[in-house]
Amino acid sequence: MKLSTMSGVSGRFARIGALLLAAVSIGIAGKANAQITETERYAVTPFGVRVPSQELSLGTEAGDKVRDALGQVFSRNRETVPSDQVARAMRDLGLIPPVTRPADLLRLGDAVDANYIVTGEVANWRVVDVPGGKQAQVIMSVQIRTVGGGVPVNGAVVTGRSAPRADDTSVATMLSDALVDGAFHATSEMESNILPSATVLNTLEGQALVNKGARSGFKNGMKVIFMRGRDQVSEGVVTNVDPDSGFVRITRGSKGVQPGDKIQAIVDLPAVNGVFGGNGDPKTSVRRSSSGNQGLFSMLILLVILGFLLLGGRAGDNTPIGNVTAEAFTPSTSPGVRVSWTLDAFTRGNNEGPYRWQVWRQGVNTNPVATVLAPASSVVDDTVGTYSPANGTSWDDFGGITGGNSCTNGSPPGGGTPTVPALQPGVPMTYSVEMVYRVDPNSLPFPPNTTGSGGSTGTTSTSGTTSSSGTTSTSGTTSTSGTTSTSGTTSTSGTTSTSGTSGGQQYCYFVSVRVPASGQATPLQKPNLIAPIDPSNDSGTTNFSFQSVRGLDPTIPLEYVVQISPDVLFGSQSVTVNAFVDTSTAFGQTLASGAVNTGSLFPTSSQIYWRIGVRNVADVPGPVPDSSGKRYIWSGARRLNR
Repeated sequence: MKLSTMSGVSGRFARIGALLLAAVSIGIAGKANAQITETERYAVTPFGVRVPSQELSLGTEAGDKVRDALGQVFSRNRETVPSDQVARAMRDLGLIPPVTRPADLLRLGDAVDANYIVTGEVANWRVVDVPGGKQAQVIMSVQIRTVGGGVPVNGAVVTGRSAPRADDTSVATMLSDALVDGAFHATSEMESNILPSATVLNTLEGQALVNKGARSGFKNGMKVIFMRGRDQVSEGVVTNVDPDSGFVRITRGSKGVQPGDKIQAIVDLPAVNGVFGGNGDPKTSVRRSSSGNQGLFSMLILLVILGFLLLGGRAGDNTPIGNVTAEAFTPSTSPGVRVSWTLDAFTRGNNEGPYRWQVWRQGVNTNPVATVLAPASSVVDDTVGTYSPANGTSWDDFGGITGGNSCTNGSPPGGGTPTVPALQPGVPMTYSVEMVYRVDPNSLPFPPNTTGSGGSTGTTSTSGTTSSSGTTSTSGTTSTSGTTSTSGTTSTSGTTSTSGTSGGQQYCYFVSVRVPASGQATPLQKPNLIAPIDPSNDSGTTNFSFQSVRGLDPTIPLEYVVQISPDVLFGSQSVTVNAFVDTSTAFGQTLASGAVNTGSLFPTSSQIYWRIGVRNVADVPGPVPDSSGKRYIWSGARRLNR
């Protein structure tokens, strides 16, 4: 029997047989390959620039910022090629930046022994007025190609934005800040596109069976490439996906496909036209179907929604929860971490959709550490457990099962007695977020017939003929009152079934996959100020002293800064100076800023204010920004009189 004709039970047995055969055929090879973990190398080149700046080399700066951002998110099995090594290889090959020809990019990748070559373009930039001052905005695109085959496999198009700056801030400073922001968002988006590696288990009549499926984000129609080590050997399209396996139809194969090869998903990058949208986001263009078939469009929307329900909260290759961010946050005396998120278009609704958000902390596996009801888009995990389920808020336990297509939970399932260890200041943490959501039973692929409590079920049938009298004939039964019959002119016939609670309304409850935050966050105490006392006279040169806030982790790199302002609220005119990094001073011991020339700052002000900020420099993106756009945990303020 040919693979294309397999269906039903026979198709299922064929897949099971293929899996068993694959287990035998690559068992020995799997043991050997498990001992080898190759480090993947990414070579980043200077970017192209459509609109140059007189004050900053945008192409070089963009490449450097993306390289730095990649280095912050890479694990031990991935690394970036040093910039001096890339520059030396370009000189040896006679390549002048920006390198745009695919053949030249691949030559460069080979020369520096890279698996991937990263390039991009700064498509446009501008400086605009925003609340608090000026802001630079930069449209940039990033693209990643495999060196083994030259195929673009990942990319992003984003707008980077600087923090609001004073009017006298240089354009170069604002553009550099915007490029850092754009590199962070592009890297985060590309990281979210990466699916787990899938391995070819066996090949069957022009198709390859792989050991990953819908649970890992693979979906029918997804384009992939086959890799053997660093070499691309074939291309294919994913078909016939199950939760934990799938087939890939081989569309092009120069070297053939064999068990043990890896598949990698291809992410299409939209075309960039360099035009800012109304909110500053880049306008992009994508290929659209020319058929104009509205029915097909509706079917695609339905499939996306079903994919969300059936695949554990995933709609295609995107999670329903986006931009999960963890930021250190100490608004009062209780250090904490604010975890925030956004939703995609298919999880916005008043009745169906998000019901509760559950935030999980690294090292706590029995229950979430903070929960909040929709439509909230953030929650704080702090040292006093303000939003902890141990302090009275509820949480729901789905037993590790995400998504579903049957109404197993007609109400929130609740969870056991939670145990939430206290958050420790000075210890880096990572977080993830899951969404408890609800749907109407009729939105499910196989809606129930009659379920629920507190409601009623029954049938109603109407029949009759049309006449000029205008009366209605109805015959049927109801579950509460018995039989009613009249005769009349208008009739319909059929059966109506309702189910639910509170007068017929019922939801089915599910939980999505957990989506990790883009980086770590370190809760920190506010610095305790020592000198000068409040208030003091400004001597013109001031050395500010304060106490270390180092917590249980003795080695994290803590950056301290002094901020001076003529405004007690530390608005846009604030100046941040004397940054230094401390890696050893224990909690409570005295630190000093070094001499600050306070007399030259804000000379027309009769008094100025100062405070100390602190952050873990390894945090991404860092503490919640203040009104001046700076990401630090700030002490209280003190005053210097003149």
